[in-house]
Amino acid sequence: MGRNASAPDMAELIHRFRDLRALDLPDDELPRALDLSPQAEVSYGKWFGNHQSRRRDTEPGPFRAALSKLEEVPGRLALILALADAEDPSMVTEVDDNILSRSIALTDWFVAEAERVYRIMTETPETRAERELVEWIAQRREGATMREIVRGHSRYRCKGGTAEAQVDLDRLVSDGKLDARDRGSSPKGGRATVSYHALGHGDTTPVLASAVLGEIEEKEVGDGDTTPLSPLGSEGCVTVTDVASRQNVSEIGCVTNGDTTTYEGEL
Repeated sequence: MGRNASAPDMAELIHRFRDLRALDLPDDELPRALDLSPQAEVSYGKWFGNHQSRRRDTEPGPFRAALSKLEEVPGRLALILALADAEDPSMVTEVDDNILSRSIALTDWFVAEAERVYRIMTETPETRAERELVEWIAQRREGATMREIVRGHSRYRCKGGTAEAQVDLDRLVSDGKLDARDRGSSPKGGRATVSYHALGHGDTTPVLASAVLGEIEEKEVGDGDTTPLSPLGSEGCVTVTDVASRQNVSEIGCVTNGDTTTYEGEL
């Protein structure tokens, strides 16, 4: 439905959704709630608290709005992964910590991509050129020398390109976006060669594949906060305490009521 949907259209849509809730379905066709395992509760609580802290610390704008929407993604992805992994989805009774950790890894990737896209949308010609140089170097596992950059990057294939490249490279090294490493001299001797390596631009494909396929390494999620969580509530919901805002938050979905946001883990 587009942005210009009329009020009657919206009313009809809401009416249809309510009709779906009133369907008299057989028991084996009713939606089932999947609980989080106790350890998954802890992991989600830590991630959610950190995510909320980051959202509050982000300047108002499109990326902050995206963070608000992404907070419910781990639960939705966890439901998909739990059922996709199972030999018999009808036998799945809970979302375990491995599944949740994988869904959090995927969500963190989406967060990073959202940040990257919104940053690109607001960059200046200078910051765009800087980003393109860093990304060009990041594509080369062994890094790139000045000679390779001047010959391979279109921006510097011109008169004075070497001097311009050196200025840009020195600034990026100073800003912590590139690392300059000494490759040593060639067997024939001569001056040592310096290669430049991008920092923080690793290939994310293995991370995504591991998260989807279930081979992700176990790691601490969050900042080590061990705030106790309340027992599981009805319909597979779990309440965690967001220490920074002192709000009570329940797991996976999206109904807001006062200071409490409810996330329902249903398909």
